[in-house]
Amino acid sequence: MTIDNIAFILIIVSALFKGVALRNLSNTEWEMAKRKKIYWKWNILCYIFLVPGAALLIYYRFFM
Repeated sequence: MTIDNIAFILIIVSALFKGVALRNLSNTEWEMAKRKKIYWKWNILCYIFLVPGAALLIYYRFFM
């Protein structure tokens, strides 16, 4: 598995977490404060995977 593949996998996982976050934000059964709290938890997970994935992709494309 190359660095390029790992970067793409991290970015795809990030997109999945972002989708789950947006789905939880649009859930109308919960009150808005609870929806926002859950949204931010999933959004943080999204960025935890997005930042390393983007950094690896930039490193692979420009420095290798």
